[in-house]
Amino acid sequence: MHRSSRRSAAPRFDHREHSTVRPIRVQSRNPRWRSRLVTLLAVGCALWGASGCAAVRKSMVYPRANVDSVKLAGVDLKAATIEFGVAVENPYTVGLPVAGLDFALSTEGKQFLEGQADITQTIPAQGNGMVMVPVRVPFAEIYEVVSGLQLGAKIPYDADLGLRVQTPVLGTVRLPMSAKGEIKLPGL
Repeated sequence: MHRSSRRSAAPRFDHREHSTVRPIRVQSRNPRWRSRLVTLLAVGCALWGASGCAAVRKSMVYPRANVDSVKLAGVDLKAATIEFGVAVENPYTVGLPVAGLDFALSTEGKQFLEGQADITQTIPAQGNGMVMVPVRVPFAEIYEVVSGLQLGAKIPYDADLGLRVQTPVLGTVRLPMSAKGEIKLPGL
């Protein structure tokens, strides 16, 4: 055989044997250290995430709403209709759909009526709008809460309102507001 035609096999280099990077092995007397470390990391991440979300929510721009007007829209022998005018300011570059309004009316600290009004209205982009909400207040509801009422009496009320709007980033947001006034009972 001719030596030049035959190649000699060079020894193979095994990089695993000569590697300078070796895995670190931690020996602990307490075998539960891993579960404690994982728990600690999970709690830390949760706290960091919660504080981050709170900071983002504080920096967000919200729409604003306030009760602009309250008027007595109608009275009959059974009920009075109060119309709340709610002014809404939309800071967004898109229209702001109104999703509804919830309300609770009370007198002398006692609630006598609560409910929801379905509203289909959109506040213009970067504009203002007025949402008119009629609320029918049956006199029987007031008589059940306040004793000793006379015909023609004026009953003070507190109204707690919440306008729900669909924001583009935050989803449905409730904008709380309140109003005070009087309801005059019909007289003879």
